[in-house]
Amino acid sequence: MQIKSIDPVSLKKRLDEGKALLIDVRETHEHAREHIEGARLAPLSRFHAEDFSEHHDKTAVFYCHSGGRTGSNARLLASKGFRDAYHLSGGIMAWKAAGLPTQSKRDAAGEGGRKRFGWLCRVTAKARHDSFLDTGCAGGAFGQRGGALARILLQLSASAVSSFLLPNGHSIS
Repeated sequence: MQIKSIDPVSLKKRLDEGKALLIDVRETHEHAREHIEGARLAPLSRFHAEDFSEHHDKTAVFYCHSGGRTGSNARLLASKGFRDAYHLSGGIMAWKAAGLPTQSKRDAAGEGGRKRFGWLCRVTAKARHDSFLDTGCAGGAFGQRGGALARILLQLSASAVSSFLLPNGHSIS
């Protein structure tokens, strides 16, 4: 059997109809960081040990990060005895580029790092000529991002700060 290519939109339609088994062949840490909802994890490094016998009557769709691993391991993937097999062209990157949703570690933890220090990372200040400067960081307020934020705050005069968002959602004006 040869593995055919499928685009993200066609795959989404098949998944919504319940006509495909989605298999993530990336490693465990990659899957934990971000994956397509409903995907079964079967890393290529342990793929020989995977048992898909209960799914032989289904169409399998394999995906990786960009399509390279699934393309280069097509023979191995096809050897598991599925009725039909595809690989997601462009991998999870193409899925995201098509505007389709993924699940990430941040989703599972609420807001991830932003929940902890996001209030400190979001400062809106009124700068010269009534333009606004909005700085945000994707997590840890301390370290490199925190240092950059501190430099920005030091450059602003006290009168230029228009609001500061606190952890409870209130702002100081």
